[in-house]
Amino acid sequence: MRPHSPLAFLLYTFLLYVFIWFANKSSVSVCVTVLGLERLELRRIYADLTMCYEIAYGLINIPVDAFFKFVDSCSTRGHPLKLLYLDARINARAHSFPVRIVSLWNRLTAATVLATTNLQTFKMSIRNIDFSYAYLGKK
Repeated sequence: MRPHSPLAFLLYTFLLYVFIWFANKSSVSVCVTVLGLERLELRRIYADLTMCYEIAYGLINIPVDAFFKFVDSCSTRGHPLKLLYLDARINARAHSFPVRIVSLWNRLTAATVLATTNLQTFKMSIRNIDFSYAYLGKK
């Protein structure tokens, strides 16, 4: 979307050229940090966890059984809404939503999953969690 006033257009064009120059000289992570943006991978993680929360608590009209199975055992670690990890033998399935979200959802604390009163509180609480292990490939 282009700005309408000539001064705003000049400023927009200048900033666009600066960004292109900076992007050619630096890595993506440096550009994202300097501009104060979130990484695309991190935004995807937030969106996936939010969708999982909405499905698990019935906030949207998608049956839980269509995507997930909850673990039946009562473990002492984590929260009671842990999801069962289904093995994916095909690459297309391995990167699909129901498979990629299980490990992230199961690593959330009980305070994050259970103590939230609504969706907005859950969204704010996951913003305080470090997900660098997920998008940087660290275990």
